[in-house]
Amino acid sequence: MMSRHLTILALLALCLPLIGFESSAQAQDLEVSGTCPGEVTFTISGWEGEETVAVAFSTARGSLRIPNGYRYCSGTVLGLSPRHIRVLINFFTDEFGYATYALELPRGLCRGYVQAISLTNCNLSSVVRLP
Repeated sequence: MMSRHLTILALLALCLPLIGFESSAQAQDLEVSGTCPGEVTFTISGWEGEETVAVAFSTARGSLRIPNGYRYCSGTVLGLSPRHIRVLINFFTDEFGYATYALELPRGLCRGYVQAISLTNCNLSSVVRLP
């Protein structure tokens, strides 16, 4: 009987978005375009309006917990390795949660990884590989 209930719940979870019962929450998105070395454009969308969002860089994926006591988002776990971690950009989103910024990247940052984090509520984007 328990298995039947789990099957029904799983089917409902799959069907609800199809009939209009999906979450109204937007995903925090980070897109990267351009060529590296050279000009690379960072675009964020789906964030809250008028919030500060930082884009962190690392040479590899991994797991990095922001230390306790740190001013912003202490305890948040990034999907980046602590190896060569740094903040590349701080964005301030418009009232629609959107921002874009072009940055000249040197060869040493090419093929690294970036992830955006809201300094307001600590939401994270997916990890994205640089070109």
